[in-house]
Formats: sequence, C-alpha cells, structure tokens
Amino acid sequence: MMVMKRSLALALAGLLLVGLLAGCGRRSTSAASSESQAPSSSESQPASSVPAQTEASTPSATPDEDENSVLTISDPAAAFASCLGWGPGSAGSSLKSVQAAADLLAWAEQNQLSRQGPDLLAGVFGRWYDGLEPLQQENLAEVWPLVQADAAALLTAKSDMLPRIQDAGLDPNLLPGCTVKNWQALEDVLDSRLPKNVGEY
Repeated sequence: MMVMKRSLALALAGLLLVGLLAGCGRRSTSAASSESQAPSSSESQPASSVPAQTEASTPSATPDEDENSVLTISDPAAAFASCLGWGPGSAGSSLKSVQAAADLLAWAEQNQLSRQGPDLLAGVFGRWYDGLEPLQQENLAEVWPLVQADAAALLTAKSDMLPRIQDAGLDPNLLPGCTVKNWQALEDVLDSRLPKNVGEY
C-alpha cells in the first residue's frame, strides 16, 4: 500500500514538472518571437521633409518723387503784411517797398511756387485776398507796382540797391534769396488778380 502511494506521488510530481517545463518553454519562445518582430529603435527614421524656403518678399520700390509734385503752400498773410499800411509817396515808402519785396521773394522761394499748379497758387492767394477789407485790397493794388519793381531789381541788380537794402535793415547777403522762376510764378498771379489804375492810397 505504501509502495503504491509513493509511486502515485512520484508520478504526480513528474507530471507537474513536465507541465512547468512546457510552460516556461512557451513563454521563452513567445518572448523571443516578440523581440524579433519589434522594430529596432536604432533603425533610421525617414528624414523629415525640409520645407522649401520662401523667398523673402522684396519691398516694393518707392517710386521716385515727382519733381513737379504739388507742395503745400503756406498762409500768405505774414508775407503780404509788409505790403499793407503804406502807399506810394508816403514817409519811408521806398524802404517799405524793399522790405515788402524781400518778404514776397522769401515766401515765393520757401513754397517753391514755380512747382505749384497755377490754379492752386491762385486759389491760395485768392482766399487770402478775398478776406481783406476793400481798402486793404486797394492798398495792395497801389503798392504792387513799387514792390514788383524792387523785387525785379533785387533779382537782377542788387548792387544798385545796396544803400536802400542797408537802410531797410536787411542783410544783402541773404537777398534776393529766390529764383527768378519762383518769383515769376507769384508775379503772374498778382498781375492777373490785382486791379490796374487804382486811385492814390
């Protein structure tokens, strides 16, 4: 009886051992198979596509400034102030005429009047002129021939006017301070707008 129990125990132990060995073998085979199927981490990945470089946008070229482009014309009130309040034959009129001519020459040059459209210049002057009192308009028309003549002399024969220039307190080195073209642009507007043959101031 004892022999049979011992033989049965040995048989069961043998079966158990065989089962354990079989299970370990399957796990080893499965693990090996999994390792062989897993992709190697050292495999090179496909190179990422390099985005094409976009050419830097070229800034649009700044168009050249038009040499004849319209500029801004400043208020003529200050420039023409020296043309008002005196008349031909009045005390100091010869010096006041030189001062007025110098002021108008400087304004014509400052605003580059030869580059302005004639309609624009006429409009700027016209708005200022229309705002004057009737007596001031008449006064301007009366002194304009004197101022016009002195401006022309400053442009063409300044040396002949040196005594008057100095007596008026002006710097001869700064005169005429204007080109003939810029002065003529202003001259044309005044000649066309101011009345002729006005009475004495």
